[in-house]
Amino acid sequence: MMAGVKISPRTYILALSLLALLLWPCSTTAQGPQPFHAVQGLALTDVRAIGENADYLWFGTRDGLYCYDGHHASKSPSIGGVRSILRDHNGTLWVGSTEGVYRLDAGQTTPTQAFTGVPELVGVSAMLQTSDGALWFGTARGMRRCDPAGESCEEEIEVDPRLRVDPRVTSLAEDDGGHIWLGTWGAGVYRYDNSSGVVPVDGLDAASTRMVHAALRDHTGALWFGTENGVFRRQPDGHLEKVVSDVPVLTIAEDTQHAVWLGTNDGVIRFSNGETQSFGAVDGLIGHVVQAIWQDAKEGSVWLGTESGVSRFDGHFWHTFTRDDGLPHVTVRALAVAGEDALWVGTADGICLLRESTCDPDDALAGLYVRDLWSDPDSDELWIAAGSGLLRYDGTALHHELKEDVQALGQDSAGGMWLSTFHEVYRYTDILTPAEFQDTGIQPDERRVYAIFADLRGNLWFGTEGGLVRCSDEAQPHCDRRYLEDRAVYAIVGDADGNLWLGTDAGVYPYVRGEDAVWDVPAFRAADGLASDVVFAILRDASGDFWFGTEAGLTHYRPSERAPRLEFGVEGERRITRSYHKADLPVKLAAADFRVNSERLRYTYSLQTGQTLTHGFAISNSLALPLHYRDVIGERVYHLRVQALDPDLNASEEAALEIVVKPRPFWKVPYIIVPGGLILAAVLGVALYVFVTSIAVEQRYRDVELTLSQDEAGLHVRARAEGHEIASADVSATEVEALVERVVRSVLADLEEGRASEDALRYLGRRMFETLFHGELAALVDRHALRLRLRFEESARDLAALPWEYAYGGRPPRFLGASPQTALVRDLPVAADAPPLEPRRVPRPLRILVVASSPRDLAPLRLSAERRRLEEVWKSLVERGEMEWEFLERDDKSTMDALDSRLGADEGWDIVHFIAHGKVGDAQSYLCLEDEGGWHEDVDEERLSALFAGRLGPGRVRVPALVVLNACQTATIESAQATLGLAPVLVRRGQLLAAVGMQFPINDDAARLFAAKFYEALFRAGQVDYAIAKARNAILNAERGVESRDWGSPVLYMQTREGRLFRFVGAEWLHVWRTARSRVREFVRRQMKLGGEIHG
Repeated sequence: MMAGVKISPRTYILALSLLALLLWPCSTTAQGPQPFHAVQGLALTDVRAIGENADYLWFGTRDGLYCYDGHHASKSPSIGGVRSILRDHNGTLWVGSTEGVYRLDAGQTTPTQAFTGVPELVGVSAMLQTSDGALWFGTARGMRRCDPAGESCEEEIEVDPRLRVDPRVTSLAEDDGGHIWLGTWGAGVYRYDNSSGVVPVDGLDAASTRMVHAALRDHTGALWFGTENGVFRRQPDGHLEKVVSDVPVLTIAEDTQHAVWLGTNDGVIRFSNGETQSFGAVDGLIGHVVQAIWQDAKEGSVWLGTESGVSRFDGHFWHTFTRDDGLPHVTVRALAVAGEDALWVGTADGICLLRESTCDPDDALAGLYVRDLWSDPDSDELWIAAGSGLLRYDGTALHHELKEDVQALGQDSAGGMWLSTFHEVYRYTDILTPAEFQDTGIQPDERRVYAIFADLRGNLWFGTEGGLVRCSDEAQPHCDRRYLEDRAVYAIVGDADGNLWLGTDAGVYPYVRGEDAVWDVPAFRAADGLASDVVFAILRDASGDFWFGTEAGLTHYRPSERAPRLEFGVEGERRITRSYHKADLPVKLAAADFRVNSERLRYTYSLQTGQTLTHGFAISNSLALPLHYRDVIGERVYHLRVQALDPDLNASEEAALEIVVKPRPFWKVPYIIVPGGLILAAVLGVALYVFVTSIAVEQRYRDVELTLSQDEAGLHVRARAEGHEIASADVSATEVEALVERVVRSVLADLEEGRASEDALRYLGRRMFETLFHGELAALVDRHALRLRLRFEESARDLAALPWEYAYGGRPPRFLGASPQTALVRDLPVAADAPPLEPRRVPRPLRILVVASSPRDLAPLRLSAERRRLEEVWKSLVERGEMEWEFLERDDKSTMDALDSRLGADEGWDIVHFIAHGKVGDAQSYLCLEDEGGWHEDVDEERLSALFAGRLGPGRVRVPALVVLNACQTATIESAQATLGLAPVLVRRGQLLAAVGMQFPINDDAARLFAAKFYEALFRAGQVDYAIAKARNAILNAERGVESRDWGSPVLYMQTREGRLFRFVGAEWLHVWRTARSRVREFVRRQMKLGGEIHG
């Protein structure tokens, strides 16, 4: 147990905190997951001290003392501002406040004042209980020794009577010899014993160390002193060392794992096993100035009091085992129980037995590429699914049962073993029999099966590369449901309630049996403490703890048992009334959890009106409910019941609310008073709207060419418009180096990992804008629509690799790459005497060839999910006759020959959209297609360019004008960089007008938005630069906003003058008619659906 040491507040500390806040985007952030969370229900500020007794935490602030029960904080009356809290050996809390010293005995919730006859004990900042049980209180001039039982005190012991100002004692500590060490504010550190009295300590009395905030004796007997100039540690042998320099340390504490925590005015520093970790606001701390630290006794959480509230450290709930702990390989693919307090751990290079904190390899099981494990409880034998087949281990020797490459093992309720290979699922008793599934349209062995699990409720679950499949637990299973289709499910484990935890390629997802639903987001990720987001194995041991096998190690997790608290946002109300026009407003929930933020909670609800009962599962605290009103006759009453679920699937108590929806008055019912003429007018208005909005709108830009060159003096930027130079600017080499090395490199790593903050992106964007638009160039970016064509000469080729799409500035300030007013494109040089490239004249609909390649020897891409996503976003465009498309994938042989054949078939193609892996090497980029055997074939820039270059010629109706190289969420950074390298080469050598590459992989939602908005804008007017700007802007304005890197990932290379790729010819009136017909049908369907809901 550790107690926080309280400090005296200083004005300049707050000033330094403000300065740290202003400079925060420039600072280097801590690496790894965010382990801190702001505590809900604690709306406190300036938290100076923390303590604990019984089931309550106590927080001392400038405003007073607060009791916290895990959900709410209540203030103790008339105690004044709190400066320190001490828990003595009997569990009694002592509180030092501006009104005196108070005590809280174990179990009490109301403090009582102590030592009322000692006036010096007012505003006590330091308290200590020595080994003899006496209490020592720091005073303005020294300290007093008091008896906690009799509440009497001895005479005050002054620090140094010769001092002209009071040296207020701010901290106290006792060493192994019984000496008391005093930290003062202005006089340094002193030591006291009965024989020598109070004497100054050499080395800790200099001017730089006279302001002492905190003192601590750790488990080794060493003394730590936090000063205005850093931290000093004095070993028991007297050796003094400076641990931290040049930062004010306000409080010091030691946790049960012997890690020492230092609270500073800019976050917290943690010392553990010789390693130092620094945490700040970027890691989840609610404030900057850490003034108090405490570890609770119940869950072992570390609580930090700051100037802005309370944060809690969750890092200790997770522990990851690696090769240093005995794992044969860092990739853990399977887990099984090995008796009491032991686990079998299967890795990519053998199996080890984990006991306590060490995994001991078994020589007989070394070198196996393990895919699954199953421990037979009857025989204690271990069954192993490995690359060499199905093996059985009896404790001494391995026995080969099957030679097929087995992927997964499982056992049904009848005792039969189920296993899967690369191609089929089998049921194994004495012989291997292919499983027979009833013909329901859902077959788990359509895709590779990675996990098999039988629950206690008669269900057999299969984890596949295309999601989770539920089947009946019988000899010929009937499969009725598929979940999480866009994820590969590698592991399944369940509990007695029928809930499941699913290990996937993107974290751990819970399945909630009561709602028959899988969470929309993972409950556990690498950001929470998992070694990796790719989870191959899950096991839950007898104590309820989770074990997760990942591609980066084995992670142990101890779940919480505390249920969240839930209330409705309508304070104190259990019945609300709404008018008919507000029936669809969401119901607000107020939830809090002891361990995680409320944003991580999910909600199950039931809604009943009359005999109709509806169940639902909600992902936010704003419930959108299917509430309907009636016309004229009677009100409608709904009974709502809600529970909150945390990631451990702990459920809150049920909260109930009655919602009354008033009817619509008769004078507002359209079918009673609105004549048919108004209906006709509405139809004509809709038709007119559809006609007007169907007209293609061309965005007209002022064309500005920015040419960048570089020499020893620095960067030279020249701007040309209307055929002549209009402005220029020079940037020194020092400034360019500062941009690249100190700004871009520091943010680029976060961008590549997808975790750059909004502040960091804006800071990066401003610096890139100031470099690009230096001096007189800054006036160019105003409110006018601009096409900014970035052209990099050979001397500035290295700068072309920077993410210029994130540039931020102008009047008004904006991200240039995501503003439809500013088309930011990468230009390719064209010979001065070369004729301008004209748009391709093509009839509607545009034709798109989607080339999808996922070779069997590379990481699988979710091609079926990609295809469904494109079908969804392009459905309306196909219905309106805007486009037609074809999907070329493995079944159609995504080889170079097949691609060459399809490009020349039929009428040809206008756009080619690639979904494939890429790689970079030998100073060029490659696209990974397939050979005839399905293995990967690296297609270099020259071969791919030649494929397109030969298409342009007389008599060709359609030749590709645009290539889109997509790096989806499953792609790597290298794949994205490969698309970025291929794009300009294809345009230059492949006789294309434009190409789109990706700087970074983008997630599924962003890819869906990009495919929808980019092609919709392109098909309206054929203008590619406007389309890319509209697509980036749509991603930027989505849910994650600026913090998502995805909006700046698309990069456009083009060599057309006006950005137009297509000029549509033929019967445009037919296109307008098809668009109008499609939109009228869509409007009618919506109205019919709305009418059915109203009268239902």
